[in-house]
Amino acid sequence: MAPSLFAAPFARTESDSSVLASSGAVTKSLPRPLTEREEAVLAMLLSVKFPGCAELLTQARRAEVTQQWPGEATIALAVNGGDVPLAEVVNNVPVETSSRDDAFGILLHVVDGRLATLEIYSMAVEDLPPEFPPPSALRPPVAVAAA
Repeated sequence: MAPSLFAAPFARTESDSSVLASSGAVTKSLPRPLTEREEAVLAMLLSVKFPGCAELLTQARRAEVTQQWPGEATIALAVNGGDVPLAEVVNNVPVETSSRDDAFGILLHVVDGRLATLEIYSMAVEDLPPEFPPPSALRPPVAVAAA
């Protein structure tokens, strides 16, 4: 299991449980905290060392979901607070992973030094899962080289 990004003082509170359903689905209320599954996938991606990773990990502790694509797991992220360090990444997609069966991939997008999108993609759109899989269903993440 991937380590939690939300160590104190950014731990989830009892009130956050209102946005989490037992199935892992979320309410339509935005912005919202990351679900446990989204948090685990983001933590897994940020477990790989690459330029800007430390800053993105700091940002992840304050990230929230601002948009979710209908019918799929892709989410837009925003970082709360202007005092977080900006990441100097060499690629706007600094890290990626894929499912163990290669049915889909997951990309972390960074825009202007900030976490922007956690994207799930597939060559066959109908195969996209409606929520992020557990990290155990994914290959180890890989840092993406400069373009």
